Amino acid sequence: MNTLQERIEDGTYPPGSMLPSESQLGDEFKVSRVTVVRALSILSQDGWIEAQHGRGRIVRGRPQTKVESLPGYITDSLDGNETDGVGAPLRVLETRRVHCPQRIASALQIPVGTPTVARRRISTVDELGPVELSTLYISVEHAADTDLEASAPLTSGILDHLRQRREVAFGHATETLSARTAAADEARALDIERRSPVLVALVVAYDRSNAPILALDTVYVPTRHVLETAYLLP
Repeated sequence: MNTLQERIEDGTYPPGSMLPSESQLGDEFKVSRVTVVRALSILSQDGWIEAQHGRGRIVRGRPQTKVESLPGYITDSLDGNETDGVGAPLRVLETRRVHCPQRIASALQIPVGTPTVARRRISTVDELGPVELSTLYISVEHAADTDLEASAPLTSGILDHLRQRREVAFGHATETLSARTAAADEARALDIERRSPVLVALVVAYDRSNAPILALDTVYVPTRHVLETAYLLP
């Protein structure tokens, strides 16, 4: 099933084309017809392919998600303009090369310790103080020929910057939410007590070939931030 999804995404089986027959797939993957039918059934249910009586299975392509746009709080972090003024929505704290930590390496599908650019920024709201601390992680290879390692603020959002400088065609993003206590450096930056509870969102942006390009790790102060998302109903 995963291999067929990859072939659909990389154009081996473009939308409108026919998948190989059940017997051909069984021979290729050396599995029973029951296994092939089960995999094809899942792909059909998820919208990757469509079964047509008397013809076989036709490729539909990557299914459209029901959420048509990113939540506002993610859009602000990925495509908000950076400025270096006091109390700015996004202010660059530091940029440096790091050995990619386990959590980020897993998200970016690269070996732990791979040289990675880390761009740390903070968002501050008047009368509230710091509300979120975000760190962009991107491989040195993907950061080449960009300003992501510079300490100066970007004149455009991160996604637009990569589109312009690296001609990246972004496809989709995933978000994972979790809760934990703040680390010492996070507590200092956010002006909260050490080990205060924080909400963490890890957003991974992929290109159209389904390859992860960047990871944005954001720490939110729950008492100063409300996360709101709109969804389409089925």
